[in-house]
Amino acid sequence: MGYGFAAAAQPGPMQAFLLTRVSQHGWRRTLPASFAPLVSDAPIATLAILASAALTGAAARGLRGAGGILLLW
Repeated sequence: MGYGFAAAAQPGPMQAFLLTRVSQHGWRRTLPASFAPLVSDAPIATLAILASAALTGAAARGLRGAGGILLLW
């Protein structure tokens, strides 16, 4: 939870967009845009969880290894 809070509290492109939109159009017209990440990320997260649950042991190890190589690169 600490990492999630720190990531959410730091300013980023989405917060800059929302603050600009609030200043131009008001908070009532900006409110639907603030829910866009929830709507767009939920199907992706569900698909990723279902796909990772279907992986075999060897496929999961290969995916972890590929991710480690990507991080090192």
